[in-house]
Amino acid sequence: EGGRERTRWQIWDMSGQPDHRPLWALYAGQVDAVVFVVDLSDGDRIAIAYKELKTLVDCARVRDRVSAMPLVFCLTKRAKAERHPDAARRCLTEDEARRGLGIDAFVADPEANVEVVHWHCGEDMDAALEELSLFFARNQQASSAGGV
Repeated sequence: EGGRERTRWQIWDMSGQPDHRPLWALYAGQVDAVVFVVDLSDGDRIAIAYKELKTLVDCARVRDRVSAMPLVFCLTKRAKAERHPDAARRCLTEDEARRGLGIDAFVADPEANVEVVHWHCGEDMDAALEELSLFFARNQQASSAGGV
C-alpha cells in the first residue's frame, strides 16, 4: 500500500426508503461523513432527493457540528440506463443532478455546515471512498500542524 495507512470504514446503509429517511437526522451528528447516492436513471425522483438532502443539511445535528459534515455524492446507474431507450429518456446528466440537488446553493450557503468532498459519477465506490480518506488525512495533518 505504498506506506499509506489503511482506512477502516463502518458503513450504515440508511437507504432511500421513505420509512428510513427520518433516521438520517438522528445519525447526522454522529457520523464522520455522509455518502449520498443518487440513481441517475430515475430522473423524476431528483426532487425527492433534493428535499431529503435539504432536510438532512438543515437539521440541528448537522448545523450544530463542530466541523462541517463532509458529503460525498455518488451518481449511479447512468450507463445502465443509457442501454435502454425508455430509461435513457428519464436519465439525468451529471449537470442536471447537480442542479436538481442544489449542490451549488449548499456550498454557497454560510449557514450550511457541510463540505462537498467528492462528486463521483459511476458505479465505482472505491474512488469516492479514496477521496474521503484523503480528505480525512489532509484534515488530520492540518489539525496536528495547528492549522485547524
